[in-house]
Amino acid sequence: MSGVVKQEPKGLLRSGWSSIVEDYAIVGEWSSDGKMLIVGDATGGLYAFEGTSGRLLWEKHRLHNQGLLSMVLYPDGQRLVTGGQDGFLIVRNIQDGKEILSIELGKGWIEHLALSPNGQRLAASLSRQIVVFDHDLKELWKYNNHRSTVSALVWAN
Repeated sequence: MSGVVKQEPKGLLRSGWSSIVEDYAIVGEWSSDGKMLIVGDATGGLYAFEGTSGRLLWEKHRLHNQGLLSMVLYPDGQRLVTGGQDGFLIVRNIQDGKEILSIELGKGWIEHLALSPNGQRLAASLSRQIVVFDHDLKELWKYNNHRSTVSALVWAN
């Protein structure tokens, strides 16, 4: 006998559900209540899964020309924002995926989105530019003079 004993999983990882999306899963976010997982794929598709069972709640395809790159979910549990290779921010209702608002930032890729810790501000990067919006997605300020492509965004307290 080899002495190998099968053990049950320990720690945080457990067996659960899995699913397939149309293309490479590039972003994923859990809703603030943990009841929904939203996944965005490289072709611009969004998929909302029920968090416990993995049941597909809704899906949308080709939301951004040339692909989706970034996503954030608002802590209010009502909205999500995606950024894509088409230079657009698209705001959607989390419950059904319907578009609420579309904002064109310019030509380039919106690679990074970051919500402030209190969820009241959204920062977006587009190539060498950073744009900050208030809670209602009204532009507060824009910085155009970064020396190279913005490679990350994070808020300080």
